[in-house]
Amino acid sequence: GRVNRALLVGCDRFLSQPDTVPSSANNVDKMAQALSGGTLALDTLVTRRDGVGSTGDLAGLILDAFDDADEDDVSIFYISTHGVWREGMGSSGMTLLLSDGTREVGVTATQLRTMFDQIRGRKVLLLDACHAGAMIGKGVDEQLTNVFAGPEYIVICSSGGAEQSWFWSGEIDGERLAGAGYFSGALVRGLSAEGGFGADDHVTHALPGDAV
Repeated sequence: GRVNRALLVGCDRFLSQPDTVPSSANNVDKMAQALSGGTLALDTLVTRRDGVGSTGDLAGLILDAFDDADEDDVSIFYISTHGVWREGMGSSGMTLLLSDGTREVGVTATQLRTMFDQIRGRKVLLLDACHAGAMIGKGVDEQLTNVFAGPEYIVICSSGGAEQSWFWSGEIDGERLAGAGYFSGALVRGLSAEGGFGADDHVTHALPGDAV
């Protein structure tokens, strides 16, 4: 039968962008709770709350988490980080920042697809970052290429290419406030909803292979 696996990555400490502590770590925690507590019956759940500093490290995490997948399986990848893009950069200029506070590099849609093309089965990518839609050519005036086109990929983005995604975080009297993303919050509410397929065929959440 189908096996579901998930890899959740959060980056909060950056070199070129403002830190988002503790928003991405909180997003990872909430997504982990929702995915493991729902009806997905995850076989593997890997979380990295403290960032990833290189494309090689991310590729290694992806292989470690999903290398056992076969054609019937579903591999779920969630990342919460900064997305960098502006008009005129094209889809190849859109990058998700990988950072652990000491090292930082941008990963492009093509690089991300290359990493996941090594994994068999269906891939569900949840990109929680500003301008994430540019990775699939959505939410921008330019004609951008969606490098994830094809039946083996489902990509869900937190924002259009020209949009920002907002988190909240800060301090009051020296006490750090918890932060979390609106996008991850919506995903968690959907994944945590009771039901699935009711008598009226209403779907509250589904994965590839489910009749929607």
